[in-house]
Amino acid sequence: DWKTARAALPYATTSFSMLAFAQIDVLMVSLIESTEFVGRYVPASRLLMVVGTIGGLAASAVLPTASRVYANSSAQEIRALINESVRGILLLGGFAALGTVIVARPAIVTIYGEAYADVSSMLQVGSVYLVFNFATSILATNLTAIGRQGDRARSMLLGLAATIILVLAFVPWFGMIGAISAMVGSELA
Repeated sequence: DWKTARAALPYATTSFSMLAFAQIDVLMVSLIESTEFVGRYVPASRLLMVVGTIGGLAASAVLPTASRVYANSSAQEIRALINESVRGILLLGGFAALGTVIVARPAIVTIYGEAYADVSSMLQVGSVYLVFNFATSILATNLTAIGRQGDRARSMLLGLAATIILVLAFVPWFGMIGAISAMVGSELA
């Protein structure tokens, strides 16, 4: 029925956006840069995305609890849970970013080989993405828990649009650092 379908639309939009968002940066870069450029960008981009899933998994673990607290508790209790979860995930994101800086070179060399060692500096620069990524994961979870999935879906679509715009604007001018900056900027958006 239409009412149920309409209520499910934000959830469907979020699911679709997650699928599209995970690859849109590579697709956009491949449209405007050489195959070699894309081949050097992908290792840093994908490793940041993979480490970023830790934040998503942590945030997903909070969702059932946050939903129950929202349904059965006072506004003060839900605020406390949201504040705790945001502080905790920012700390986790900071550790993930720091860990990425420390292991960037060995990870790149182990996975992709010595020929890609220079990409490790881009991975280190892009590690700030993880702080934003972890934060958006928990904020998205909290929006879902309090029944504001529509706001979450709109913010994901904004991030998707920001990725496209920032890649098109930054990559031609700044190259690889522009691609990484577009990734960070779109997560911030």
